[in-house]
Amino acid sequence: MVGATVIDLQKQLDQGISVEDLSMPFGGFEIHSPRDGVARDINEVFDMAVRLSAVFGQSNFGTREEVEGATKRAFDDWAEQIRTDLLSMQTAQITQMLQPEEFNVRIKLSNKAVRIGFLRQHYAANFGVMRPGHTSGDTRSLKVKVFDLEAVRRDQIHPLDNTEVLVGCPPVETIGYLPRRERESFMNSLEFLETEARARSVTFKRFSSPHEAAQHLASQVLHAA
Repeated sequence: MVGATVIDLQKQLDQGISVEDLSMPFGGFEIHSPRDGVARDINEVFDMAVRLSAVFGQSNFGTREEVEGATKRAFDDWAEQIRTDLLSMQTAQITQMLQPEEFNVRIKLSNKAVRIGFLRQHYAANFGVMRPGHTSGDTRSLKVKVFDLEAVRRDQIHPLDNTEVLVGCPPVETIGYLPRRERESFMNSLEFLETEARARSVTFKRFSSPHEAAQHLASQVLHAA
């Protein structure tokens, strides 16, 4: 039945009938003037379309809890791997300087509480991942990480000179196997995040492994000493 109604509508459109003058093969719907919408990529366009036309089907885009839970686990795993690699470095200077309370720091701001992945003196870092196939969820979570760093710096409870997001993601040259649309979505999301971070004085750093990220964090710890 759904297929028949869609075909009937398509026939009318093919005949040049405007959207406003369509003869609807089902009741309970009205066509109003178009409204502007905002979406970052094709996945979010699809998300909105499914929500607005749920009568035609169901999509897991409408239920975010499972996706957000998977993203949180991936972010937590990445942060823990960086912490483990950092603490296992055979550098006495690093291991002697680090304190457990410098990781996963909870900060109460004037209007909310945030958690910062690593905080030492005037340096703060958050951790996250950007994975092909999980672009929308990872982008939303990384944006929050950027905003949290900006909020801490602006609140001036901890005067910060350097804020970074250390992101695990595959090198651009290794994602050629992805479908073109997914590859473009991934690259556009990275560009979007880098622009958002730059606008908030946060450095967006990409790493292909936790060890690379840990080495970078170690250099920042030494610099902040």
